Amino acid sequence: METQKITPAMAGAISAIQHPRVQEIIKELSGYNLGVALPHIHQDGTADLLPDDKVQYENNLVVSFVYKKEFSKKDHSGFPVSWRWNQTKNRVEACAWCHDDE
Repeated sequence: METQKITPAMAGAISAIQHPRVQEIIKELSGYNLGVALPHIHQDGTADLLPDDKVQYENNLVVSFVYKKEFSKKDHSGFPVSWRWNQTKNRVEACAWCHDDE
């Protein structure tokens, strides 16, 4: 089995978990039943940060990645399960959604 490659940006995000301030933030989030996830996508054998223009969408245990502009046009009755900071718009935005048709 081939080892998964990661981009330098992914490696930096993964190592950031070791910073005391990040661990404090995670501890505080746990009081709200929240944790930390790393929005990412696997392409061509490499894991990379999820591009700002895409969201992850899980429907009936199948994960896909769609452009935000296409996602907003669809009828998605699911719920957000992951969020991140949008530096350009200066706000928190959902980056992963979950839905089950059953």
